[in-house]
Amino acid sequence: MTARETALDAIRANYEVDDPAAALDAHGDSFSRVCLIVDLEDAFGVDIPDAVGFGWGTVGDVLVWAEQAVRA
Repeated sequence: MTARETALDAIRANYEVDDPAAALDAHGDSFSRVCLIVDLEDAFGVDIPDAVGFGWGTVGDVLVWAEQAVRA
């Protein structure tokens, strides 16, 4: 599974949306965001600072982060 697919699975589980242009805040609340961050931390084996996780505005922002996290 690619980083993008892994991130999309976590997004779908917490927001039920996968359009890269979709605004996360329009599809969930702060609890959804925390769950997404925890799911991504578990999936990628990294710590995601709150400033990063709460800074994502769209699904696309999360996908870019995931692809960069794998390269790092």
